[in-house]
Amino acid sequence: MTIQGETPLALSEESGSNICGHATGPLPVTKDLNYCLTKLNRSTLLSDTHGKYITDDPASAEATSIDNTETASTDATEASSSNFTAAVAATTDEEGHESTAAEIINQRCWSSELAKRIGLSVVDFPTSDREADIAEAAMEEEMRKLSINDQERLLFELHGISTTVEDPERDLDVKLEQLEAELKRITDKPAYDRALKMNPDYVGSIKFLAMFLRAEEYVPQRAAKLITFHFEMKQQLFGDGPVLGRPVLLKDMDQHDLLCLGSGVVQVAPSKDAAGRTVLRFTQIFSYKTVENLARTYWYVVMNALMDSETQKRGFVFVYRNFGKRAANMETIRTFRPFQVAIPSSLAGSHVCFKEASMRPYGVGVKLFLFADVLRYQFKIHIGDPTEIDFTLQTYGIPTKDWTDHWHSDWLLMQQTREEEMGKLQGGCSSKNNSDHHEAGSDSVVVPRRFDVLFGKSKMAREHTGTMRCQFLVESHRDEYETASRRTKTTVANKIIGIIQASQGRFLKADAHGVWREVEEKVAREKISHFFRQLRCYDNRTEKHVKRGRLTDMTTTSQEKISRRMSH
Repeated sequence: MTIQGETPLALSEESGSNICGHATGPLPVTKDLNYCLTKLNRSTLLSDTHGKYITDDPASAEATSIDNTETASTDATEASSSNFTAAVAATTDEEGHESTAAEIINQRCWSSELAKRIGLSVVDFPTSDREADIAEAAMEEEMRKLSINDQERLLFELHGISTTVEDPERDLDVKLEQLEAELKRITDKPAYDRALKMNPDYVGSIKFLAMFLRAEEYVPQRAAKLITFHFEMKQQLFGDGPVLGRPVLLKDMDQHDLLCLGSGVVQVAPSKDAAGRTVLRFTQIFSYKTVENLARTYWYVVMNALMDSETQKRGFVFVYRNFGKRAANMETIRTFRPFQVAIPSSLAGSHVCFKEASMRPYGVGVKLFLFADVLRYQFKIHIGDPTEIDFTLQTYGIPTKDWTDHWHSDWLLMQQTREEEMGKLQGGCSSKNNSDHHEAGSDSVVVPRRFDVLFGKSKMAREHTGTMRCQFLVESHRDEYETASRRTKTTVANKIIGIIQASQGRFLKADAHGVWREVEEKVAREKISHFFRQLRCYDNRTEKHVKRGRLTDMTTTSQEKISRRMSH
């Protein structure tokens, strides 16, 4: 399934510039990011026809035309503007062996063996229901080779139910030493060596190396290969300047990158799923000039999400939503795929969602060529209207009600503010400071989970499942708390905190820039005490009318609200 009428747009090849075309320094990010967000009307967009876009709201049938200049800079390029993938895949060392990059590309980026075996084309996705049925039957046959225990484990994980009992981090120090030894054994790694020389505090940090170990199931040999491949792809995307040895910032992206980033084509969902995994939302929006614009957008969003160590450990849940009739062709995906694979992330489940049944063969093709082995078992295709699909995703523990148009825009502006505060958008910064940025981010960038208790007066904080559950726990322990001594009151508060923490819940408070931070236990106890005081004030207001009768009604209402949210 390909897109007709699209023409390739070549990348910048100016002397002295990186792949973004930054020959004379970065663009003014503040102005360009605000322009992109304003121009796209802070809305998640879906492509309709060439040069037109529609909003994600099904009720909105009115398409917004874009002038020719903007169309030229935002329409998708469905053919590769670079032969880089093929060049890397053909690379061999002096002894005739495949390079690390070639090995990873050939093993992980694309899987065409099964398509060959069942007689399907290996140069295009299935184009009919018949071909899709053949592919599905072959993949199901492959899955039957798994043991019953493995099938059950994968099914539980897909629905957000963890079955892991061992602690994989117990030998982390030993694994890190082995990883460093493996890196020394790889001799041909120029991009990695350059980055390490630029900024050893970042490239050689424990937190950075641990990210790759977690992505590779704590196998040092695989993690070492992925690290070298990571820097080869990063060099290809962003050049070999200072950005190679530090995290990618908004200032490293050009105007087309920012337009793609602002469109919301790739975004982190505001809440994690039932198992505490970060949900990565990918929407089919043709708002990139080249495939590399899309790759840089993906790199920035995902690497920022990976600053959360829990995301590294638990992995992502991938949700692709396409409610139109067009999709990127195979050549485009093959160009994009190596950059995606170079990021140290793991997938716990993939959900591909279409409104049109005619898109099913395309979804089956993605499953057939991009995924292999157990990942195919954790890949689901959903077809229906947006409301039906949202409900289906909720049955897998994926919250969809808070996927608002404003969330991604707010997230971007929060990132911009954070980077500006750290002095990274004006005049550059030292390697040490960049390393500190990543180290601090690993613990400070937080996405609320389902059972987290959120501080604040906003509707989102008040109606978050974890906040309402905490209020219900407070109501349940009210009598015990009110008759307790001061010391015993602390014990009751600690008991409630323990219940919340036992379900992986945290107490989060947004700072001045909207970044969620986990608070200390003392602050959490104060929050519990605040909820008890709220109950007491409510009683005082209603006592002369119903003698606490309304309090019983309020408790019932809280239970009903929590039940409704838990069911979603």
